[in-house]
Amino acid sequence: MTALRNTLLLAGITFVTSTGLGPCVQAETGPTQLPPDVIEFGGRRISCLELSKAARDDSTVNTMRSLKCSDIEDNEQSLRLKYADNPAILATLDSFSGHWVKVVKRLPVKIPIEPADVPSSSDR
Repeated sequence: MTALRNTLLLAGITFVTSTGLGPCVQAETGPTQLPPDVIEFGGRRISCLELSKAARDDSTVNTMRSLKCSDIEDNEQSLRLKYADNPAILATLDSFSGHWVKVVKRLPVKIPIEPADVPSSSDR
């Protein structure tokens, strides 16, 4: 499981750096190096998004739990407060926002099915 978590985190960080979302962002004052916590957050966010699209099995749920996917929104708020005076970092966090879907726990739904031997209303 640790290997899967590390692979997803690395894939997320690779995505962040290869798409221009980090580690260097153009601001009005020139290039700014992103701090490690912002880069790590971006990688986690992208990894959590990919996991949220995957089939839910014990391994996926455990990996999401180890990545702390349920804390993403709070982590982003903390980073926004920490870097409130840095427009380049805030722009980077804004760019991450377009890549996030909130993970909601899925609940089973029971759909009633009529027995086969009862004629439906369309057969009458």
